[in-house]
Amino acid sequence: MSIGYENIFRFPPYTNSWRALSGDWPDSPWIEHSRGRRPWRIRLGSRAGYWVVALALLFTMATSTLPTPLYVLYQRRDHFSSFTVSVVFAVYAAGVIASLFLVGHVSDWLGRRRVMAAGLFINVASALLFVVARSLTGLIVARVISGLSVGLTTATATAYLAELHLRAHPAPLGVALR
Repeated sequence: MSIGYENIFRFPPYTNSWRALSGDWPDSPWIEHSRGRRPWRIRLGSRAGYWVVALALLFTMATSTLPTPLYVLYQRRDHFSSFTVSVVFAVYAAGVIASLFLVGHVSDWLGRRRVMAAGLFINVASALLFVVARSLTGLIVARVISGLSVGLTTATATAYLAELHLRAHPAPLGVALR
């Protein structure tokens, strides 16, 4: 597989995205694929890709709420006050908001797949931090990282799901989209 550099300037002039150079841009004419094989994202199809992304979003949302019932156990074990448990909940919200504001648009630059994969990896890392956290600091760090992964995955998945839905169900010609 090689990149045809002679066609590098054929992508639309309104993009300054790394997606164009990586082949993640739709209709990328400058990427030459090996004969007889299509990339897996084309083989998978838009409908199957839609469900993969939806399940990844479901997984992220489920794992972000999974530790919530454990806070009572943490409170008993480590003698946390109600205020401390409230702080743990608040830092999660701060992580989500910071992620949505700061890195929510990164998938427009780097590509949806890459950012979804990074968000899922960060989510798994936060779950592992919850397992090994033995102090309030570890719990807060795990909660902030969980919030960051949720914000990153939510922003990317909603845009990705909309794009995959439009690819699977294109609007007929002459029909105006609202």
